[in-house]
Amino acid sequence: MEMKRHKDSSAFVFDLRNSTAITRQLSSTSTDRLNSFLEFMQRLASLVYELSYEKIGKEPSSAINHTGDGFLCVYWDKVHAITALRIALEIRLFLNKEIPKLIQHLHTSDDLTIDFGIALHTGSSSVYLFKPPLLKLIYGTLPNTVSRLEKQTKIRRRRIILTGNFRKYLLRHLKKLDVQKLSDDQLGLKRLSSGGRVNIDDGKLSGHFLYCILETEADRVHSVLTQNR
Repeated sequence: MEMKRHKDSSAFVFDLRNSTAITRQLSSTSTDRLNSFLEFMQRLASLVYELSYEKIGKEPSSAINHTGDGFLCVYWDKVHAITALRIALEIRLFLNKEIPKLIQHLHTSDDLTIDFGIALHTGSSSVYLFKPPLLKLIYGTLPNTVSRLEKQTKIRRRRIILTGNFRKYLLRHLKKLDVQKLSDDQLGLKRLSSGGRVNIDDGKLSGHFLYCILETEADRVHSVLTQNR
């Protein structure tokens, strides 16, 4: 087993809500529709691994953990905040396109709607690498914070929420790529909670500044990040 610590790394976690309940319902009602749902989950998993391992270069600089209803993904390349947000937004594009078609096909009960939330944070992480087989386990304050942060997407009814620390690194990495300085409005960012920092119960007593990416601006932000890879 090999362990690597990363002082600066960015992560996102996304949760596909009600996926477990839907699997249970379909298991007792329709094998065909259950297979369709499992096929959708397989395509989603393939996309996460493809984006994380094939599109950021040959040097291993990412780790993925399956969370049951979603994935926790950590990146530590030179512009890890940009990498994390770009990949998170690509996953959002896939979900926005495929979820309506999936809902129409599954015919699940009205209380089992399919939705998702994405949370992003920058901090320290530790990754344990087991060989063979290739397995990476993610530890540290980063996965704890980003997992707690994802709950805020449900509470605040926002699909994408990020911390002030992630925002700081995102702006820093854009500058590193010589991208023209972008304002929060140009990045689709909106500050949440006029009261200042928010305690998300991750052990940081001072709390975090929270931002969301407006759903109406997410496609444009994705385009900006893709053009400046």
